[in-house]
Amino acid sequence: MRKRASDIVLLPSKATMEAALRLNQILLRRFEKKIVLHPNDCLPHLSLAMGALREEDLPAVAGRLEEIASQFPPVGLTFTEIGAGAIAGGQTVSTWEVEPTAALQSLHETVLNRMRPYLTDDVAAEDFIDFPNVQQTSVDWVNRYPAAAAFERFSPHITLGIGELGPDTSFPTHGTASRLALCHLGDFCTCRKVLFETELRRS
Repeated sequence: MRKRASDIVLLPSKATMEAALRLNQILLRRFEKKIVLHPNDCLPHLSLAMGALREEDLPAVAGRLEEIASQFPPVGLTFTEIGAGAIAGGQTVSTWEVEPTAALQSLHETVLNRMRPYLTDDVAAEDFIDFPNVQQTSVDWVNRYPAAAAFERFSPHITLGIGELGPDTSFPTHGTASRLALCHLGDFCTCRKVLFETELRRS
C-alpha cells in the first residue's frame, strides 16, 4: 500500500511568496543549493501538520480540508524576524518567523486533530518525492512532528533555505495566507507537489 510523506500547509499570498523566493536567492548565492524554492515545485509554506498518508485516503483528507477551510477566514501573518539554527543533519537553516497568533494556533490544532485518523508516524524514505536522495533526518522529522512541533510546541515559520542571512537583511513584516494545501514532501521537508488545495473562506 503506497504512502506519501505529507504536509498540510498554509500557502502565502503572491507578494509573500515572492519575498520568500528573493530571500532564498540571497542564500543560494553563498550556501549549498539544497533548498531551492520555486513557486511551482518547491513552495514557500507554513507547515500545520505532517505524517505519512495512504494514497487511498487522499479523497477523505481533501474532504476534511474543505470542511476546515469553510470554518476559517484568510490568516494575517506578522513576520517577527529571520532566524537561523542547526537542524539534525548539521546544516544551518534560515527561517522566516511568524507571530504565533490565536488564529494560527487554532487552525493548526484543528488541522492536526481532524487529520489524526489519516496521518501516521511510519513514513519511510521511499514515500518522499526525492527518493532515493532523502536524508534520514527528513524521515525522522516527519515521524516526530506531532511530538516535536505540534500544539504547545507549534512555532509557525517559512523555511528560507540553507545558510544564514545577515542581520541587516530587510523583509516585509506583514503578509496573508488564504490557501490550505496538502503537499507531497521532498528532502528537507520541502513542499514539492500540491496534491490538493482549497481557499480559506469563512466570511
